[in-house]
Amino acid sequence: MHFHLLRISFIFTLIVHSMIGYGQTSNYTSLMSKKSEPLYLLNSTIIANGLFTHLNLKNFKSIIVYKDHNGPSHLSNISSSGIIDIVYTEPISSKSLSEIALQQQLSGPVVFFLNGNKLDNTQVAALRIVPEAIDQLLITHSTSNNLETIVNIRTATSKEPSQNNARVSNERRIMIR
Repeated sequence: MHFHLLRISFIFTLIVHSMIGYGQTSNYTSLMSKKSEPLYLLNSTIIANGLFTHLNLKNFKSIIVYKDHNGPSHLSNISSSGIIDIVYTEPISSKSLSEIALQQQLSGPVVFFLNGNKLDNTQVAALRIVPEAIDQLLITHSTSNNLETIVNIRTATSKEPSQNNARVSNERRIMIR
């Protein structure tokens, strides 16, 4: 009888450990997954993914497209799918990454990732983000094995203009010609 209970507890322990290990692997995999959409920046410092269609085109001064990590050094390695940097003349409400860490009540050393790309300390200090540009925050709290809290910011996906807006836009083009 005791041998039978010992066997059951051993099997239960194996199941629990496999579930815990599976969960950690899954979190790590989702943390490192990268997005295929380019990163949209305003004035080289404000992350604005998902907000692009809501910006007023009249306030665009210029648009710079960086491909294959050819951008300035402070923007290197923050996007594996390129960067679209818009020089925008109007102010945009945004938060620093430190403010996000405080808002989430994170303490101790915090390491930031942006869509699976690790940010260095200079990038963390320089970059800001529009709250609407955050699709998801994946937070892995520090443990005895890893003293750093990891925050992966998944940016929102840009939405296509609705069919009604596209139709109106096309009608305007026809009327102008």
